[in-house]
Amino acid sequence: MRLDDLHRLRDAGLIPAGRFLQAAARLRDGPRWEAWGRRALLAAGMAHLLAGVIFFFAFNWADLSSMAKFALLGGGSGLAALAAILVRLDTPAGQALLVSASVLLGGLLAVIGQVYQTGADTWELFAFWALLILPWVAVSRSAAHWILWLTVAGLAAWFYGADILMPTQRLRWETLTAGVALIPALALAAREAALARGWAWLGAAWERLVLLGASLALAIVPALSFVLDASFGITHTGAVGLLVLGLITAASLAAYARRIPDRHALVMAVAAIALVVAAAGGRALDEAIGFTRGSTVQTVASLALLLPWLLLVFAVAAGAVRRMRGRIAALQAVG
Repeated sequence: MRLDDLHRLRDAGLIPAGRFLQAAARLRDGPRWEAWGRRALLAAGMAHLLAGVIFFFAFNWADLSSMAKFALLGGGSGLAALAAILVRLDTPAGQALLVSASVLLGGLLAVIGQVYQTGADTWELFAFWALLILPWVAVSRSAAHWILWLTVAGLAAWFYGADILMPTQRLRWETLTAGVALIPALALAAREAALARGWAWLGAAWERLVLLGASLALAIVPALSFVLDASFGITHTGAVGLLVLGLITAASLAAYARRIPDRHALVMAVAAIALVVAAAGGRALDEAIGFTRGSTVQTVASLALLLPWLLLVFAVAAGAVRRMRGRIAALQAVG
């Protein structure tokens, strides 16, 4: 569809005047598809190149000397960083090269630890990796590079909790998972604040969905553990996950229903709430009738009640999303 087609639809009264600019902004004409194709091919090419490096090391590990391993990874990282500077960091190619340099640097650190058996904990590798690539991330002005850095930093935090704090009983896995869920959630809040201040390079819609999806996915695991665990109680550490999930979903609904309208983010938040509510209903049925205990009649009866409950929960969730979408459309039409 071209812009001329939108004009004809508007003249025919099929597109309200308040929605014409919104439709035109979402139009994907030839140049936009060309730009998208270039970025997609660039990302695919870099991913295949990095995968090739990994498979090369996996296949030739025993035949390569230690210095050859260091030279290939270190030299590749340095050359990629130099090439990024030469082609300019504000171009997609330069940003992709700098991301590749960061990935290869992480591989170099892993190989150093493997060759010299440094005895460093896993979390130290990821923490040092995140620290070393932070300057590159800061100058790249690339959302993908920041996502990579947040992933590395989040893994460092996770392994620190799993390897240091959990074995000494200072932390439970539910609290650790809920805490790590706050990393992408806080990054999302920072991203929205920066975007409001004019940092246009953070404006891609996928960034919001990736960060929100990661935080919800991490928080919902301990939340469901709290709801479904047989040791259910307010002292259960999974309650932290339920609290974090509640904060994230509440903030998402408040932000993306009115201030920053985004129906995709709303669907994700409502779906997370619906999953927890559905699990709570299933738990209540299990306590009242029992899925595995007692006779077959009890199991069939509980399952017969569970299905309508699930249908009701997700029907209500779908209705809520539909109403929010209508409100968003009204706000955009007024705007």
